[in-house]
Amino acid sequence: MSYERVSLDFEGQVAVLKFNHPEVMNAVGAAMLRGLSQAIRDVGDPANGARCLLLTGEGRGFCSGANLADDERASTFGGAGDGLRTQYHPLLLSLRDLQMPIVTAVNGAAAGVGMSFAMMGDIVCASKDAFFLQAFARIGLIPDGGATFLLPRMVGWGRAMELSLLAERLPAETAESWGLVNRLFDDNEALLSGAMEIATKLANGPKSLALIRQAYWNTWHNAYEQQLDLEARLQSEAGRSADFREGVGRSSKNATPSSKVCSSSVIVSVSGCLPRRWRCCAVAPNDSVPRDAGWWRVPTRRGRSRLRGWRRCDLGSVNLLQRRSVR
Repeated sequence: MSYERVSLDFEGQVAVLKFNHPEVMNAVGAAMLRGLSQAIRDVGDPANGARCLLLTGEGRGFCSGANLADDERASTFGGAGDGLRTQYHPLLLSLRDLQMPIVTAVNGAAAGVGMSFAMMGDIVCASKDAFFLQAFARIGLIPDGGATFLLPRMVGWGRAMELSLLAERLPAETAESWGLVNRLFDDNEALLSGAMEIATKLANGPKSLALIRQAYWNTWHNAYEQQLDLEARLQSEAGRSADFREGVGRSSKNATPSSKVCSSSVIVSVSGCLPRRWRCCAVAPNDSVPRDAGWWRVPTRRGRSRLRGWRRCDLGSVNLLQRRSVR
């Protein structure tokens, strides 16, 4: 399918979306906004099988901001604020709500709203040739596209104010040291290769990556108690997944028997699955461990042993039988 001034390709489970108007350094106009909106809808369509979005720019720039010379943009939008509400905001919210990680590969100028798009990446990659610029003050405007929300949270209040008030270039190497860039590459060729490697790793990862992304986005408006509740709800969803069952299965196969509990019981340590106060666990299908008056029976070579202090934690089709550490 063709899109206006953007391109979209699916490489395995990675959707590669490019700003594609290199004649103006990929400046955003009305036609590009329409193309982006349609492309992001297609990325989110489960039928296309995408598990990660890689966003970058065609040519020498990532995105140089809004195309102020776009005649169609001028005739379509009323005030500057109206254009943000009707065009940019729905697009940015659709990026935020994607059920997959986003990797941005900044291959040149990321200026104005282009910097806002770059910051939407869960993993921000950049080449050493790239730079970031909050250019709004140069033309008498304020930062938009969510910049006043994201920038101070990524680099701190003082640096965000400095970038916005002085409207000076931020080189990619400095952006990395400030925490704005996660991975820095020598040139654009290395950038695209490295960003694709990261995107492929994320696409092949567990579906809980989308839940992790959802949890972190909610931290901005949740109270601590609300975030704890959200973690519990998302963890319940993740615990019912095939990814979790497979992960527990792999851990149990690689585990070593514990020597500090009843020698007649069959027990394996599952690292990373239990809180520290729980030392050991046994993994079994739901229907293989009977319950008897508050005692748990664990199959052993000598028959069935009864152990006081065990409890069952139901996680989908897997039980974790846990026993407190004896210290």
